Amino acid sequence: MRKCILIAIITLMAHVLFGQSIESDGLTVELKKYSETETEFATLGKQSIIVGVFSVLKENKTMVTYSYVAPIIKGRVSHVTVLERSGEKILPRVHYLEEEKSFTYNEGTENEGKEKALKSDSTQEIVLSGLMVWAKLKYSKELTPDEKFKVLVNQGVTLTDEGKYEEAVARYLEALTIDKNSVLVNYELSATYMYMGNYKGAIKYSRKVIDQHQEYEELAYVVLGSSLDLSGSPRKAIKAYEKGLVQFSGSNLLNYNLGLTAYNSNDYETAEKAAINAILAKPDHGSSHILLSAIMNAKGYKIKSILPLYYFLMIEPNSDRSAIQYQLLLKKLASNVVKKDEKNINIIMPSLNSGDPSLRTTELILSLNSAARFTTENKDKTDLEYFAETTQLLFGNLIEHKDKINGFWWDFYITTFNSLVETENVEAFCYYIAQTSENEEVKEFITNNPDKISKLEAWFKD
Repeated sequence: MRKCILIAIITLMAHVLFGQSIESDGLTVELKKYSETETEFATLGKQSIIVGVFSVLKENKTMVTYSYVAPIIKGRVSHVTVLERSGEKILPRVHYLEEEKSFTYNEGTENEGKEKALKSDSTQEIVLSGLMVWAKLKYSKELTPDEKFKVLVNQGVTLTDEGKYEEAVARYLEALTIDKNSVLVNYELSATYMYMGNYKGAIKYSRKVIDQHQEYEELAYVVLGSSLDLSGSPRKAIKAYEKGLVQFSGSNLLNYNLGLTAYNSNDYETAEKAAINAILAKPDHGSSHILLSAIMNAKGYKIKSILPLYYFLMIEPNSDRSAIQYQLLLKKLASNVVKKDEKNINIIMPSLNSGDPSLRTTELILSLNSAARFTTENKDKTDLEYFAETTQLLFGNLIEHKDKINGFWWDFYITTFNSLVETENVEAFCYYIAQTSENEEVKEFITNNPDKISKLEAWFKD
């Protein structure tokens, strides 16, 4: 499960450009993004690659927007490849000949050709010229219906991403006049209608996708359920998610959305089961852990509301929502204790008739530990130091309840956190997940304890 923690190996050296363009044969190619990355390959070692986004315009109107890559070999642009949003290559790939300042394409076929680079004084100009060669091969002639269809879909997706929903809908509807059964267009149209708040349209077109039982069916169920929920029909939404899960039982999104709708409908048993299935389907989906924490809190299960927060902060330690969840975790760890004055501390004992009976002892120990924070022995400890000690106590205690806890909670959360205890990584882990606090103490710990940080990184990779 810890393999979901990613260690970055790409160093970004950004040269981001906006608006640089080139014109030829009635077409304009405009760079939207341009950056150079250095990537480590197992066989090639470190290699620089130009990556970015560009648009092709005709008569000042954007036809398509795609991504591109251009490897740098021995200090020179090797070739330029255009990519679909899915990462699939869009032929032809154009190769650059440095000596001739020209590009070749369709090599080894009857359509093989060569064209001079329009500009070649810089790497950016070479890439731009290569993209123009590609654009002219694709769009300078009259478009076939299939080509026009692809252009319209690309325009619709781009406009949706830009928040121009009305314009996007117009492109999708035009595309449907070419292929009315396209599951891609019907899905994109349903999603765009949902973003617009046109839930009736979203429901209509998502069902067109579902009825065909092809690609995008799983995502169409997500749109259908979400649109039913947002339009005030949560019970129908739950039925839609459950129907989708009959076919896509391992879907993270369907399980997550089912859990969210059930939670908002106060159906906590259904919500808990769905949230757990969402996590099992995609352990690094942070929102599923946050949802499960909220569900267990609503059920009055304090310890089980805490564990998902630890895991969430492990996979997402430094984001805007991490700051919120970190503070929530601290609040939960310190709850059940009220300091009235310097001499009086009230401890709210766990009720025998509420909460999770299997973890009531752990909750009591956590409450006593929170009260001990105000003793003379602990008064000089920093909040982070006490947070680490509290976490060590909690994780260590949980392993003692193996006879009372089983299934998901043991296999997923407790086993993971016990491993931190056994490998003596709890302290470093606590500082790692506290990054979002912007506490100077965190930075000092990371700087002054390289061995502990390296040991934690090794644990992540294990």
